[in-house]
Amino acid sequence: MKKIISYCIHCGVEYYYQASGWHPPKNNDPKYCPDCKDSIMDTLSKIPVKFDRRLVETDDLTKEQALEILKKYDEELKGKREDGIIVGTRVLASLVNQKTGEQSIDRIFNYNGNEYYIHYWESEPDNYEIKKKVRWDILNNKEV
Repeated sequence: MKKIISYCIHCGVEYYYQASGWHPPKNNDPKYCPDCKDSIMDTLSKIPVKFDRRLVETDDLTKEQALEILKKYDEELKGKREDGIIVGTRVLASLVNQKTGEQSIDRIFNYNGNEYYIHYWESEPDNYEIKKKVRWDILNNKEV
């Protein structure tokens, strides 16, 4: 567990911030003491969240287009690895068919400024799902 002495950027009081470890204290924050953080959270709880980001089904890309984009990305990534540069990629948990042991293929990728998600099984090539992350208006239940 790592605790750091911090100074609240609002009231200036000295307090301990738990930077790592199990069971951090309530309203643990690197910038605000527990009293100020409590006031902030109380105030924000009265304001409804109006927008968020969510995945929605899209027909922007076909499965073939998505796989081609991923193939180019993987080739580019492989080239960077050979050069010794470590490049991060997002890893998703796949589903497993208990009868056959087959794993689903789940990937996230960026294309033309949008984030996409693809899910499919190699044994069922026509059964796939492509979703795009969009800004969502929660109050009106629609994409913005």
